Amino acid sequence: MSIQTINPTTNKVIESFTEITETQVHEAVEKASSAYESWKKTDYKLRAALLHRVAGLLRDKKDVLAKMITLEMGKLLTHAEDEIKLSAEIFDYYANNAESFLADKTLHPTHGQALIRYTPIGVLLGVEPCN
Repeated sequence: MSIQTINPTTNKVIESFTEITETQVHEAVEKASSAYESWKKTDYKLRAALLHRVAGLLRDKKDVLAKMITLEMGKLLTHAEDEIKLSAEIFDYYANNAESFLADKTLHPTHGQALIRYTPIGVLLGVEPCN
């Protein structure tokens, strides 16, 4: 069965995609797992630089992306452009703040010692239908 992108304004099929096989799913998860093993050791400065680059690419490709959003989701062009701008700002926000968000936090319990430590645990799968 194919997956179709349908223009919500005209109900016409924009493009059809073949579903991936179970083997392809396993291969993708394996690649993600391998990438996770190196990414979790990646310096925050490099991570931040990559996130800022993603934000920059969103801004650079705003016109193309906004047209795609409008075509596939039926959003007004100005709303699609605003969504791209917001997404870029979110990438920049986390690039600027992730290191401090994820830093160890010392707690001060009445007895003993405690801290909060954020430790990566693995790959996340997100399936996010839009609208």
